[in-house]
Amino acid sequence: VEGEVVLSDPPTRLVHTYHSLWPPMNEDAPTKVTWELEPLPGGVTKVTVLHEDFQAETATYKGMQSGGWPWILSNMKTLLETGEPMPQGY
Repeated sequence: VEGEVVLSDPPTRLVHTYHSLWPPMNEDAPTKVTWELEPLPGGVTKVTVLHEDFQAETATYKGMQSGGWPWILSNMKTLLETGEPMPQGY
């Protein structure tokens, strides 16, 4: 995966481009990902992820919807809770 930071507004917002280097997604145009962090009562943080600018239902769109984002967010949660990422091949 490659991308460029479009906007950085620490500690609440990060916007970057997203382009997969694996076939067939590597043929798709780059998309945009926005991460928003919102502190909530009780010392927790709400994380909102918006992935947009898809050129119709591309391979990237289908891959990120079917397993990409669920895996990324589950892995992030596991890393934050345990200090260790999920094993590859999850």
